[in-house]
Amino acid sequence: MRIAGRVTGPVGFGCGPLGVHGFGQVDLDDCRRAARMALDQGVTFFDTSDAYGMGVSEEQLALALTGRMAEAVVATKGGIRLGPDGVFYDSSPQWLAEALDLSLRRLGVDYVDLYQLHYWDGVTPLEEVFGAFARFREAGKIGAFGISNLVVPVSAPTEGLATYSFEYSMVARDRTADIAAMQAAFPEAVFIPTGVLAQGLLSGRYDGTATFGENDRRASPKYLNFGAGKRAALAGFLETLRTRPCPVAEAVAWAHHAWPNALPLVGVKSVAQLSGLLDARDLIDAGHGDWDWDWVDTALGD
Repeated sequence: MRIAGRVTGPVGFGCGPLGVHGFGQVDLDDCRRAARMALDQGVTFFDTSDAYGMGVSEEQLALALTGRMAEAVVATKGGIRLGPDGVFYDSSPQWLAEALDLSLRRLGVDYVDLYQLHYWDGVTPLEEVFGAFARFREAGKIGAFGISNLVVPVSAPTEGLATYSFEYSMVARDRTADIAAMQAAFPEAVFIPTGVLAQGLLSGRYDGTATFGENDRRASPKYLNFGAGKRAALAGFLETLRTRPCPVAEAVAWAHHAWPNALPLVGVKSVAQLSGLLDARDLIDAGHGDWDWDWVDTALGD
């Protein structure tokens, strides 16, 4: 796959855990070490955001890849702000320009390969958003731009749109129609699925008794993957998943199987978790089309 003219592998390193907030106990030394090891092992796509720890993830990625940022295909996002009343969305060109400069400063670079709108504020006209992105590209600050959590109208002026992103996994397919619409409208763009492990539910490590601490977003009702009701409904599927030879690799590679233009992200928290991402990369590279994927729908009862 290519993003901003640069070749990436079939999987990406999600940098959410480098932001610490919402990810439970994070050993930043271990997390940074995992990022360096991923690059050593040929994983070149690193996806972060100014919203992950409100800038902490970008700063930590810069530390992790000190002296090696040019070897990586770096993506970040903007459009989420923290105000006196909490977090809110701001897609205005003025804020995106400021946010991009702040992101570049935290990353210690003057250019990122991909800049993405994290969430649309629903107010700023999309032509203004994409116009701002075009100016960033002309100024040499970004190589390409993308959007997430949004279906873009075909009429929008989107020359240069390189990626689009939605949450998507074996057990969360409610955005299938949106993905198909974007693929039809922008066939050259790369789909970046997030949540391919359903916040870890598909790692094979959790059962219905798992609990999470105060700094773990999975304790929030917002993250329905770990709701007791959903875990109960998926009990049979999760038990089957735990018997598979490589649950993490299969869950990640399945997204690529479903959408061959997909570059699935995995939020890697530690060196120990990196192996799952590398196994997924190897499974995809080996030609997962020959893998037995029928078990997924069978276990889900579809």
